[in-house]
Amino acid sequence: MFLETIFLLWFAHCIGDMVLQSSFMSEYKGKFWYPMFSHVFIWTMCISLVLNYFEIFTYWKFGFLFIGHWLMDKWKSNTPRDDAHRWCMYVDQGWHFIQIIVVAVL
Repeated sequence: MFLETIFLLWFAHCIGDMVLQSSFMSEYKGKFWYPMFSHVFIWTMCISLVLNYFEIFTYWKFGFLFIGHWLMDKWKSNTPRDDAHRWCMYVDQGWHFIQIIVVAVL
């Protein structure tokens, strides 16, 4: 059951963080609050729907996911997009995986 939960949360993460993020959001989320809010809200809702499916959703998890994602994406959007900073993507995805583990376990 735990692995199924993690798998579906990671799948929801991929949908919300990559598939449903428009090029407008990706380009402007570091410059304006609205694209960042839209992206983070959509991502948080994708994760929250899976949490709700497994009946483990709580409001603190929503806040933890939303604020944690916002802060990480704000940091990442202020780093250059070049090969020398490719490691930032791994830090970003690693943080999101940690978030998923936390909301699945607690």
